Amino acid sequence: MLFDIDFSTNIPIKTDTLFQILTDYTKLKELVPDQVKECKILQKTNEETITEELLTFNTYLKKQKIVQKTSHKIFEPYTILNSTIDGPFKGSTLEIILEEKDEGTKVNLKGKCKVSLKYYVLYPVIKKYYKTACISLLYKINNKYNLKLSG
Repeated sequence: MLFDIDFSTNIPIKTDTLFQILTDYTKLKELVPDQVKECKILQKTNEETITEELLTFNTYLKKQKIVQKTSHKIFEPYTILNSTIDGPFKGSTLEIILEEKDEGTKVNLKGKCKVSLKYYVLYPVIKKYYKTACISLLYKINNKYNLKLSG
C-alpha cells in the first residue's frame, strides 16, 4: 500500500536555523513525542546518517509500537532525503527541500509512504495523520524555536 505526500508551507525561521533543527535527528522525539519514543544514531558519515526510531501509533484497537531504521542524506544547500531502510514502512521516502524567502523559509515536502501488508491495520491511521503530522512538526518547530530566537 502506497500513498504520496506533496505539500509546501512558509514558516518564519531562517533557513540555516531550520536546517540545523531538522538535521539534529535525536531531537525528533522532543518535537513529536506522541509518535517518536526514541531516536538514536546508529551510523554517521559525511554523506549519510542512519537512525533507529521507536514509533507508536494509536489504532482503533490498541497502541502499536514499531521499530524502523532511516537513512538521512543531505544535498546542498538545504535538501534532506529520508529513506526508511528497515521496518514496516521500508521503501518510504520523504524529501524536505528548504528555500530561503524574505521573512523565513519555504518548506517543500515530497514523499511516498509504503505500508507493508502486515501493518495494514495502521494504513488508515498513517494516511490520515501523515500530512497533519508533518505540518504539526513544522509549527512546533516554529513555535519552539522562534520563541527562543526572539526571547
